[in-house]
Amino acid sequence: MIDSTDQGSGLLHALAVSKDWDTAYGAIDMFASVTLSDIEAIGYGTSSIAASNYSDFAAYDRQRPRAGVSNFETETAIKFRLNCSKDFFSGYQTKVSLFATGPTGQSVF
Repeated sequence: MIDSTDQGSGLLHALAVSKDWDTAYGAIDMFASVTLSDIEAIGYGTSSIAASNYSDFAAYDRQRPRAGVSNFETETAIKFRLNCSKDFFSGYQTKVSLFATGPTGQSVF
């Protein structure tokens, strides 16, 4: 039997900023964000079969599971994007983008 639980929790804090500029060199826009998370879960939930979700995870007592840090928690995620666009030739916009991401915790890739 599969049953739900009231154990586990999640708390996320996010902050994002963006700014646009029109310069002699073209249009520039910037975006940056940081997300902080604290996630606790009981099971991994990585299988589509209930039996393997039950049997294939480390546990102290399988009959009384305890919440712990989620495998999918990314404690801190930082993202940055910078776009520059300009019409070098009339009617043809050229756009260059620079982006970066920096997660902590278990990688999602």
